[in-house]
Amino acid sequence: MLTSAGEPIAALDRLALADPASTIDAALAAAEEVLGMEVVYLSELADGEQLIRSVRGDSGSFGIEEGCVIPLEQSYCARMAEGTLPNLIEDTSEEPLVNDLSVTHDRDIGSYVGVPLRLPDGRVYGTLCCASHEAHDELAERDVAFLRVLARVLGDHLANAGTAEAPIPSLQDRDGLLATLSLWFAGAPNAAAAARSALAALEEHLDSETAYQMQLVVTELLTNSVRHSGVGPAGSVGMDIRVAFDRVFVEISDPGPGFEPVVQQATPDDLDRTGGWGLLLVDELTESWEVVRDELTRVRFEMSLRRAA
Repeated sequence: MLTSAGEPIAALDRLALADPASTIDAALAAAEEVLGMEVVYLSELADGEQLIRSVRGDSGSFGIEEGCVIPLEQSYCARMAEGTLPNLIEDTSEEPLVNDLSVTHDRDIGSYVGVPLRLPDGRVYGTLCCASHEAHDELAERDVAFLRVLARVLGDHLANAGTAEAPIPSLQDRDGLLATLSLWFAGAPNAAAAARSALAALEEHLDSETAYQMQLVVTELLTNSVRHSGVGPAGSVGMDIRVAFDRVFVEISDPGPGFEPVVQQATPDDLDRTGGWGLLLVDELTESWEVVRDELTRVRFEMSLRRAA
């Protein structure tokens, strides 16, 4: 259960610094550390079954281990992923949806937290879940939000590692990717500045004008995410960038409720020079953009690159 803003941030820092080969174990360790649950597990949902891909904690007492298969009718996670079970159950004895299920008693489940694990193209790969034998009344929605952040990291990792096919829209007929950048930032006021610094890693792949305009748009969208999502420094906002030969694709995401995209019809002369550009700036500087809502609110845009002849 989250006890302070610093605890999840420290856990995410360790995850970011982990060897890519250890990303799954590092993410499960972060969930175990921050939520304090007895078992944490990553599973794949496919062919009418739940396959446990990785597990950490006291797995034996719950009767699960890496590689085991759970029929969906016995799975909390499958119900949660399809929306018939809440993400958070503080006390299974007080939740009518589960207190009569045989799996609750067979595995002695007292509390549960779980989120779907989606690949970058939006498909549900599986779930990231935690459970304890005891009830935990102190569990809260911010615990769910933290698991969502970890699930996003894992979804990107699984796609990049080739564990699951996750084609990037609009890139199938192009020459391939020149560079990628995927980072999460604490939901604090300095998130936009940190993102601008990180963009320097892509400078060799971008023309100077596009790089500058992308900085402006990323700054605007990340600032909006921090200001309006309500995640706070205990949560995170994400930035994903894919650079192809002739264009760049960017996605800014957060676990907030999102917004209705309305571009104000105004000219730059009508706007405060220190702010107020909002979606007008996004609309003018990008080739196309959209807002997508699933487990996260995602603002996606693309820009053309200018290559020397």
